[in-house]
Amino acid sequence: MIDTDDVSVGNCLLGISLPKIWAFDYADGNFPCDTAGIMIKGFAAEADSVFYIMGGNPIVVAKYNGTEMIARRNLGLNLNGSYEALFLLRGDSLYFIDEQANVIYALHKGLQGALAPFSLPMEAEDSITVGEMGQDAYFLMTQKKSPKDYNPVKFTMWSFTYPNHIQKKVLGEGSCESLLPGYCKLRDVEVCFSYAGLIGDYRIFLNHTLLRDSLRNLPPLGAVSGYEEHYGALASDNLNLVANDRVYLTGFNRETHKFSVLEYRIQEKRKQLYSRN
Repeated sequence: MIDTDDVSVGNCLLGISLPKIWAFDYADGNFPCDTAGIMIKGFAAEADSVFYIMGGNPIVVAKYNGTEMIARRNLGLNLNGSYEALFLLRGDSLYFIDEQANVIYALHKGLQGALAPFSLPMEAEDSITVGEMGQDAYFLMTQKKSPKDYNPVKFTMWSFTYPNHIQKKVLGEGSCESLLPGYCKLRDVEVCFSYAGLIGDYRIFLNHTLLRDSLRNLPPLGAVSGYEEHYGALASDNLNLVANDRVYLTGFNRETHKFSVLEYRIQEKRKQLYSRN
């Protein structure tokens, strides 16, 4: 994790506390995932160690207090083709996107009441390829579905306010994360980092390989969001997040059947070490 205004890549792991870790048994039959591939289609965090995890086929959403499941709901949907795991807690509602049907759903965070679908005002041939969910807006990149022998490199960037109102539509390839509040461009040597959001005045960027290689005692990082024919296992950046002024990382261990959530807090006393005079 780095803040490009204050620290260099070489110091990127300084200024964070040791993680608080929750471990879930994903093979117990109740955990919301496809146990054959431990595919997770959404993760969100609320204050006081409350988590929301979505997965399985048909899709199940579960609410946890720590590792104790306090609510569970089968939504009867198939999201196997939703590789970006676009899922967000906003106010008293959970929002998630069916990337194949181009629909955003809203569900009360208590997992009760109606599941409300909102069609995204796109054309039927618009295929979602990348996405980022923010508190004030969400951003999608689409490409036109094309005949087998024709593959035009043509993208559209979309900005929506909730639930499904178009804010902006721009033709041309781009980066959804660059539209999130606080984003700044990294140096060329830092392109392997992905922007995750703001904690106070600090921009948070993540690099899984660096975290895995630097912190030896951590559980495996990188939760799987799907399997694609040509690319194999996929791990969406959206299964890690910045919320409640904390950084949450997710991962799983096939040997122990544990799905892990790691919580990091930026140490205030360490921030002063990065100040530039």
